[in-house]
Amino acid sequence: MENHSNNEVKPVLFIAGDPTHGFGNHEHPGGSKLLADTLNRADIHIQAMLDEANNRITGAN
Repeated sequence: MENHSNNEVKPVLFIAGDPTHGFGNHEHPGGSKLLADTLNRADIHIQAMLDEANNRITGAN
């Protein structure tokens, strides 16, 4: 693993497909958005983005 001692922000892209489960079940796009949002709030020099099935990037600054 590389050692990144500087404050360079690393991009992370989550690619989520169409919702495939019924109401109340696991939802891949929703879980990916939750994870990306959580990583963006953490102080770990990551910019997480989500590319949903409609190719809309969210979370980018």
